[in-house]
Parts: sequence; C-alpha cells; structure tokens
Amino acid sequence: MPSAKSAYVLTLLYTCTALATEPAKPFDPAVAFGARPSTTAMSLSPDGKSVAYIAPAEGQGSFLITHQLDGKPKRALHADGNPFD
Repeated sequence: MPSAKSAYVLTLLYTCTALATEPAKPFDPAVAFGARPSTTAMSLSPDGKSVAYIAPAEGQGSFLITHQLDGKPKRALHADGNPFD
C-alpha cells in the first residue's frame, strides 16, 4: 500500500506531465506591440464616489465609461475612430 508521501509525489508527477504536454502559444510581437491598454485617462469625481475612464471598443473605437462605486459601469460616450466632418 503506497504511503501518503508517494501518493503526493505521483500526483505531482501526473500534474507536471499534463502541464508539459500542452502546446505553447507562439509569441506574436505585432499583437503584443499593437495591443491597446484596457483603460486610459481614469479620473475620480470630486466627491470620490465615481470614476470615469476610456476603454477600447472594437477596431479603433473607444468608450467613455462612468462607474459609480455603488453601481454598475455605464457607457456614456462612444467614438468609432473615424474623424468627424
């Protein structure tokens, strides 16, 4: 009958083997360099109860999101990335 220590070692070996067999994702420098930050231009309201920040949308667009600390985030403005004429 195996001891608790040998059972632990076997479990560890099986886990390491499973992790080692997963294929590694290739590093794509273009994706890493061109990735947009998840939030920018964060600001806190004067009363300290809400924040506003810019988040990326699909393509070149952006959303201005307001978030009251006791509620859910709301999209306030949207820019699609195309210049206005």
